[in-house]
Amino acid sequence: MTNQPDKITETQLKTHTRIPPTKAAEFRETLRTLETRIARLAELDPQAALEIPALFDRVQDGMADLQGHGMNLASESGQFETLSAQFKKKGALFLRRIDNPTALQQARAGRHPDESRWWWYIDRSLAQEGKEKTIHWLKILGIAAAALLVVILLYQQFLAPDPAVQASYGYRQSAENALLNSDYQTALGEVESAILNTPDYPELYVLRGVLQQKLAQPEAANQSFETARQLYAADDQFYNQRSAIYLMMSEAQSALADAQAALAVNPDSPFSYLYMAQAYELQGEVIKAIESYKQADAMAQKSGDAQLQAIIRVSLSGAYQSVSFPTPVPLETPTP
Repeated sequence: MTNQPDKITETQLKTHTRIPPTKAAEFRETLRTLETRIARLAELDPQAALEIPALFDRVQDGMADLQGHGMNLASESGQFETLSAQFKKKGALFLRRIDNPTALQQARAGRHPDESRWWWYIDRSLAQEGKEKTIHWLKILGIAAAALLVVILLYQQFLAPDPAVQASYGYRQSAENALLNSDYQTALGEVESAILNTPDYPELYVLRGVLQQKLAQPEAANQSFETARQLYAADDQFYNQRSAIYLMMSEAQSALADAQAALAVNPDSPFSYLYMAQAYELQGEVIKAIESYKQADAMAQKSGDAQLQAIIRVSLSGAYQSVSFPTPVPLETPTP
Protein backbone atom coordinates (compact mmCIF):
# COMPACT_ATOMS: atom_id res chain seq x y z
CA MET A 1 0.00 0.00 0.00
CA THR A 2 1.47 3.25 -1.09
CA ASN A 3 1.88 5.85 1.65
CA GLN A 4 -0.07 9.01 0.75
CA PRO A 5 1.34 12.34 1.92
CA ASP A 6 -0.76 14.20 4.46
CA LYS A 7 -3.10 16.65 2.85
CA ILE A 8 -2.16 20.24 3.57
CA THR A 9 -5.13 22.29 4.69
CA GLU A 10 -5.77 25.80 3.32
CA THR A 11 -4.91 27.35 6.69
CA GLN A 12 -1.59 25.47 6.83
CA LEU A 13 -0.83 26.53 3.26
CA LYS A 14 -1.35 30.20 4.14
CA THR A 15 0.90 29.77 7.14
CA HIS A 16 3.65 28.17 5.09
CA THR A 17 3.50 30.77 2.35
CA ARG A 18 3.20 33.92 4.46
CA ILE A 19 6.24 36.16 4.03
CA PRO A 20 7.70 37.40 7.34
CA PRO A 21 7.55 41.20 7.63
CA THR A 22 10.78 42.99 6.88
CA LYS A 23 12.47 45.33 9.34
CA ALA A 24 11.51 48.23 7.11
CA ALA A 25 7.85 47.17 7.15
CA GLU A 26 7.87 46.81 10.94
CA PHE A 27 9.51 50.22 11.28
CA ARG A 28 6.92 51.92 9.06
CA GLU A 29 4.07 50.22 10.91
CA THR A 30 5.44 51.50 14.24
CA LEU A 31 5.77 54.97 12.76
CA ARG A 32 2.12 54.86 11.64
CA THR A 33 1.06 53.72 15.09
CA LEU A 34 2.95 56.61 16.70
CA GLU A 35 1.38 59.05 14.25
CA THR A 36 -2.12 57.74 15.08
CA ARG A 37 -1.52 57.87 18.84
CA ILE A 38 -0.35 61.49 18.73
CA ALA A 39 -3.19 62.55 16.40
CA ARG A 40 -5.81 60.93 18.67
CA LEU A 41 -4.11 61.76 21.97
CA ALA A 42 -7.19 63.50 23.37
CA GLU A 43 -9.17 60.24 22.98
CA LEU A 44 -6.61 57.76 24.33
CA ASP A 45 -6.94 55.88 27.59
CA PRO A 46 -4.06 56.27 30.10
CA GLN A 47 -2.30 53.05 29.11
CA ALA A 48 -2.37 53.80 25.38
CA ALA A 49 -1.10 57.33 25.99
CA LEU A 50 1.70 56.08 28.24
CA GLU A 51 2.96 53.83 25.42
CA ILE A 52 3.88 56.85 23.26
CA PRO A 53 7.43 57.33 24.69
CA ALA A 54 8.16 53.63 24.06
CA LEU A 55 6.90 54.04 20.48
CA PHE A 56 9.27 56.97 20.03
CA ASP A 57 12.10 54.67 21.22
CA ARG A 58 11.17 51.95 18.74
CA VAL A 59 10.93 54.42 15.86
CA GLN A 60 14.27 56.05 16.66
CA ASP A 61 16.03 52.70 17.11
CA GLY A 62 14.47 51.27 13.94
CA MET A 63 15.43 54.32 11.92
CA ALA A 64 19.03 54.17 13.16
CA ASP A 65 19.24 50.47 12.31
CA LEU A 66 17.86 50.85 8.79
CA GLN A 67 19.98 53.90 8.03
CA GLY A 68 22.99 51.95 9.24
CA HIS A 69 22.23 49.40 6.54
CA GLY A 70 22.21 52.09 3.87
CA MET A 71 18.47 52.67 3.53
CA ASN A 72 17.34 56.17 2.55
CA LEU A 73 14.74 57.28 5.11
CA ALA A 74 14.60 60.99 4.31
CA SER A 75 10.80 60.99 4.16
CA GLU A 76 10.41 58.98 7.37
CA SER A 77 12.99 61.14 9.13
CA GLY A 78 11.00 64.27 8.23
CA GLN A 79 7.83 62.60 9.48
CA PHE A 80 9.56 61.74 12.74
CA GLU A 81 10.60 65.37 13.23
CA THR A 82 7.03 66.51 12.57
CA LEU A 83 5.63 64.03 15.10
CA SER A 84 8.24 65.16 17.64
CA ALA A 85 7.15 68.79 17.25
CA GLN A 86 3.49 67.82 17.56
CA PHE A 87 4.13 65.81 20.72
CA LYS A 88 6.03 68.71 22.31
CA LYS A 89 3.07 70.99 21.67
CA LYS A 90 0.73 68.40 23.19
CA GLY A 91 2.96 67.75 26.20
CA ALA A 92 0.46 69.13 28.73
CA LEU A 93 -2.36 67.11 27.13
CA PHE A 94 -0.20 63.95 27.29
CA LEU A 95 0.40 64.44 31.03
CA ARG A 96 -3.34 64.84 31.58
CA ARG A 97 -4.18 61.74 29.52
CA ILE A 98 -1.85 59.42 31.46
CA ASP A 99 -4.03 60.35 34.46
CA ASN A 100 -1.55 59.51 37.25
CA PRO A 101 1.07 62.32 37.55
CA THR A 102 3.71 59.80 38.66
CA ALA A 103 2.99 57.26 35.89
CA LEU A 104 5.61 58.70 33.54
CA GLN A 105 8.16 58.89 36.35
CA GLN A 106 7.54 55.22 37.21
CA ALA A 107 7.81 54.15 33.57
CA ARG A 108 10.99 56.18 33.19
CA ALA A 109 12.51 54.61 36.31
CA GLY A 110 11.99 51.17 34.81
CA ARG A 111 13.85 52.05 31.60
CA HIS A 112 16.53 54.56 32.64
CA PRO A 113 16.45 56.27 29.22
CA ASP A 114 19.20 58.62 28.12
CA GLU A 115 18.22 62.28 28.50
CA SER A 116 18.60 62.75 24.76
CA ARG A 117 15.34 60.82 24.51
CA TRP A 118 13.46 63.89 25.63
CA TRP A 119 10.00 62.30 25.29
CA TRP A 120 10.64 60.43 28.54
CA TYR A 121 11.35 63.74 30.30
CA ILE A 122 8.58 65.90 28.86
CA ASP A 123 7.17 66.47 32.36
CA ARG A 124 10.48 68.02 33.47
CA SER A 125 10.83 70.19 30.37
CA LEU A 126 7.28 71.51 30.76
CA ALA A 127 7.89 72.25 34.44
CA GLN A 128 11.14 74.07 33.65
CA GLU A 129 9.49 76.01 30.84
CA GLY A 130 6.68 77.06 33.17
CA LYS A 131 9.14 78.10 35.86
CA GLU A 132 11.17 80.20 33.40
CA LYS A 133 8.02 81.94 32.16
CA THR A 134 6.92 82.57 35.73
CA ILE A 135 10.28 84.08 36.68
CA HIS A 136 10.24 86.25 33.56
CA TRP A 137 6.76 87.63 34.21
CA LEU A 138 7.28 88.02 37.94
CA LYS A 139 10.30 90.19 37.27
CA ILE A 140 8.37 92.28 34.76
CA LEU A 141 5.39 92.61 37.11
CA GLY A 142 7.69 93.42 40.01
CA ILE A 143 9.41 96.21 38.12
CA ALA A 144 6.09 97.54 36.79
CA ALA A 145 4.46 97.44 40.22
CA ALA A 146 7.43 99.18 41.84
CA ALA A 147 7.46 101.87 39.17
CA LEU A 148 3.70 102.38 39.47
CA LEU A 149 3.97 102.66 43.25
CA VAL A 150 6.63 105.34 42.98
CA VAL A 151 4.65 107.28 40.37
CA ILE A 152 1.53 107.21 42.55
CA LEU A 153 3.56 108.32 45.54
CA LEU A 154 5.06 111.18 43.60
CA TYR A 155 1.67 112.26 42.31
CA GLN A 156 0.05 112.11 45.73
CA GLN A 157 2.78 113.90 47.64
CA PHE A 158 4.40 116.16 45.06
CA LEU A 159 2.49 117.57 42.10
CA ALA A 160 5.82 119.03 41.01
CA PRO A 161 8.54 116.80 42.55
CA ASP A 162 11.64 118.63 43.68
CA PRO A 163 15.05 117.67 42.25
CA ALA A 164 15.88 115.50 45.27
CA VAL A 165 12.79 113.32 44.76
CA GLN A 166 13.46 113.02 41.05
CA ALA A 167 17.07 112.04 41.72
CA SER A 168 15.99 109.48 44.31
CA TYR A 169 13.63 107.87 41.84
CA GLY A 170 16.43 107.60 39.26
CA TYR A 171 18.82 106.03 41.76
CA ARG A 172 16.19 103.54 42.84
CA GLN A 173 15.51 102.48 39.25
CA SER A 174 19.23 101.99 38.70
CA ALA A 175 19.47 99.96 41.91
CA GLU A 176 16.64 97.65 40.86
CA ASN A 177 18.17 97.14 37.42
CA ALA A 178 21.50 96.22 39.01
CA LEU A 179 19.71 93.90 41.43
CA LEU A 180 18.05 92.01 38.55
CA ASN A 181 21.52 91.53 37.06
CA SER A 182 22.80 90.22 40.43
CA ASP A 183 25.19 93.19 40.71
CA TYR A 184 24.44 93.72 44.39
CA GLN A 185 27.37 96.01 45.17
CA THR A 186 26.37 98.48 42.46
CA ALA A 187 22.75 98.24 43.54
CA LEU A 188 23.69 99.03 47.13
CA GLY A 189 25.60 102.14 46.06
CA GLU A 190 22.58 103.38 44.07
CA VAL A 191 20.27 102.82 47.04
CA GLU A 192 22.58 104.73 49.33
CA SER A 193 22.40 107.66 46.90
CA ALA A 194 18.61 107.43 46.84
CA ILE A 195 18.45 107.49 50.65
CA LEU A 196 20.63 110.61 50.76
CA ASN A 197 18.01 112.38 48.63
CA THR A 198 14.89 110.98 50.35
CA PRO A 199 15.83 109.68 53.81
CA ASP A 200 12.20 109.25 54.90
CA TYR A 201 11.22 106.63 52.28
CA PRO A 202 10.96 103.25 54.14
CA GLU A 203 11.00 101.10 50.98
CA LEU A 204 14.55 102.27 50.28
CA TYR A 205 15.74 100.91 53.63
CA VAL A 206 14.05 97.58 52.92
CA LEU A 207 15.86 97.36 49.59
CA ARG A 208 19.14 98.33 51.24
CA GLY A 209 18.67 95.67 53.91
CA VAL A 210 18.05 92.91 51.36
CA LEU A 211 21.15 93.93 49.42
CA GLN A 212 23.20 93.97 52.62
CA GLN A 213 21.98 90.45 53.32
CA LYS A 214 23.19 89.32 49.89
CA LEU A 215 26.57 90.96 50.58
CA ALA A 216 26.92 89.10 53.91
CA GLN A 217 26.39 92.17 56.08
CA PRO A 218 23.78 90.83 58.56
CA GLU A 219 24.17 93.52 61.24
CA ALA A 220 23.83 96.35 58.73
CA ALA A 221 20.85 94.57 57.14
CA ASN A 222 19.05 94.26 60.49
CA GLN A 223 19.64 97.95 61.17
CA SER A 224 18.20 98.89 57.76
CA PHE A 225 15.15 96.68 58.36
CA GLU A 226 14.58 98.22 61.80
CA THR A 227 14.72 101.73 60.32
CA ALA A 228 12.19 100.73 57.68
CA ARG A 229 9.80 99.26 60.26
CA GLN A 230 9.91 102.47 62.25
CA LEU A 231 9.01 104.50 59.16
CA TYR A 232 6.12 102.24 58.10
CA ALA A 233 2.73 102.71 59.70
CA ALA A 234 2.29 98.93 60.18
CA ASP A 235 4.51 95.85 60.06
CA ASP A 236 2.55 94.20 57.24
CA GLN A 237 3.70 97.02 54.93
CA PHE A 238 7.31 96.19 55.77
CA TYR A 239 6.87 92.45 55.17
CA ASN A 240 4.99 93.02 51.92
CA GLN A 241 7.69 95.32 50.58
CA ARG A 242 10.45 92.88 51.44
CA SER A 243 8.46 90.00 49.95
CA ALA A 244 8.15 91.93 46.67
CA ILE A 245 11.92 92.46 46.57
CA TYR A 246 12.60 88.78 47.25
CA LEU A 247 10.29 87.92 44.35
CA MET A 248 12.29 90.18 42.05
CA MET A 249 15.35 88.15 43.07
CA SER A 250 13.50 84.82 42.52
CA GLU A 251 13.92 83.91 46.20
CA ALA A 252 10.57 82.19 46.60
CA GLN A 253 10.97 80.79 50.12
CA SER A 254 11.93 84.14 51.62
CA ALA A 255 9.12 85.89 49.72
CA LEU A 256 6.60 83.32 50.94
CA ALA A 257 7.73 83.63 54.56
CA ASP A 258 7.35 87.42 54.48
CA ALA A 259 3.94 87.25 52.79
CA GLN A 260 2.76 84.89 55.51
CA ALA A 261 4.19 87.18 58.19
CA ALA A 262 2.30 90.10 56.66
CA LEU A 263 -0.95 88.12 56.69
CA ALA A 264 -0.42 87.33 60.37
CA VAL A 265 -0.49 91.09 60.97
CA ASN A 266 -3.23 91.94 58.46
CA PRO A 267 -5.33 88.96 57.25
CA ASP A 268 -7.20 91.19 54.76
CA SER A 269 -4.16 92.35 52.78
CA PRO A 270 -4.58 91.65 49.03
CA PHE A 271 -0.89 92.38 48.47
CA SER A 272 0.11 89.64 50.93
CA TYR A 273 -2.03 87.06 49.13
CA LEU A 274 -0.69 88.26 45.78
CA TYR A 275 2.93 87.87 46.86
CA MET A 276 2.14 84.51 48.44
CA ALA A 277 0.61 83.34 45.16
CA GLN A 278 3.63 84.52 43.16
CA ALA A 279 5.98 82.75 45.56
CA TYR A 280 4.03 79.50 45.25
CA GLU A 281 4.04 79.83 41.47
CA LEU A 282 7.78 80.42 41.49
CA GLN A 283 8.19 77.18 43.46
CA GLY A 284 6.04 75.30 40.94
CA GLU A 285 3.13 74.85 43.39
CA VAL A 286 0.56 76.15 40.93
CA ILE A 287 -2.55 74.82 42.69
CA LYS A 288 -1.61 76.67 45.90
CA ALA A 289 -0.82 79.73 43.78
CA ILE A 290 -4.28 79.68 42.22
CA GLU A 291 -5.97 79.50 45.61
CA SER A 292 -3.87 82.42 46.88
CA TYR A 293 -4.63 84.47 43.75
CA LYS A 294 -8.35 83.90 44.38
CA GLN A 295 -7.98 85.13 47.95
CA ALA A 296 -6.01 88.14 46.71
CA ASP A 297 -8.77 88.91 44.24
CA ALA A 298 -11.41 88.72 46.97
CA MET A 299 -9.44 91.03 49.26
CA ALA A 300 -8.77 93.52 46.45
CA GLN A 301 -12.46 93.59 45.58
CA LYS A 302 -13.32 94.05 49.27
CA SER A 303 -10.97 97.03 49.50
CA GLY A 304 -12.26 98.51 46.24
CA ASP A 305 -8.82 98.47 44.58
CA ALA A 306 -9.83 97.87 40.94
CA GLN A 307 -6.32 98.41 39.56
CA LEU A 308 -4.78 95.82 41.84
CA GLN A 309 -7.63 93.45 41.11
CA ALA A 310 -6.92 93.70 37.39
CA ILE A 311 -3.25 92.79 37.98
CA ILE A 312 -4.28 89.84 40.15
CA ARG A 313 -6.67 88.50 37.53
CA VAL A 314 -4.05 88.62 34.81
CA SER A 315 -1.75 86.58 37.06
CA LEU A 316 -4.56 84.16 37.93
CA SER A 317 -5.31 83.61 34.26
CA GLY A 318 -1.65 82.82 33.62
CA ALA A 319 -1.62 80.32 36.49
CA TYR A 320 -4.65 78.52 35.06
CA GLN A 321 -2.96 78.30 31.66
CA SER A 322 0.24 76.88 33.13
CA VAL A 323 -1.63 73.77 34.30
CA SER A 324 -3.82 73.66 31.19
CA PHE A 325 -7.00 73.85 33.22
CA PRO A 326 -10.28 74.67 31.46
CA THR A 327 -10.94 78.38 31.24
CA PRO A 328 -12.22 79.41 34.68
CA VAL A 329 -15.62 81.00 35.16
CA PRO A 330 -15.12 84.78 35.01
CA LEU A 331 -15.07 86.45 38.39
CA GLU A 332 -17.48 89.23 39.21
CA THR A 333 -16.46 92.49 37.58
CA PRO A 334 -15.24 94.97 40.22
CA THR A 335 -17.25 98.11 40.76
CA PRO A 336 -15.35 101.16 39.42
